[in-house]
Amino acid sequence: MPPPRRAAITAFYAFCREVDDVVDETTDAGIAARDTFVASTARARGIPLASAMGGGYGDDIMAVAARHAASMRTCAAAYLGCAPPKFY
Repeated sequence: MPPPRRAAITAFYAFCREVDDVVDETTDAGIAARDTFVASTARARGIPLASAMGGGYGDDIMAVAARHAASMRTCAAAYLGCAPPKFY
């Protein structure tokens, strides 16, 4: 496997593991910190990044949707090297 692809798969796997580990103790601030770290690290290493929330983020569907949207904004901003917009 080419090294860039191996690095991308490794980053994606690490992100999935982190998501799995924090599901039981999730806070909005914790999600933002995790997403900022993962996205900025991927950016610094030139690794493409895809993100999706896997579940376990609450029973209120609107709150889960808001967390998902915030996560996408945080990842995008960190990957682009700017501050995330505040829509929430």
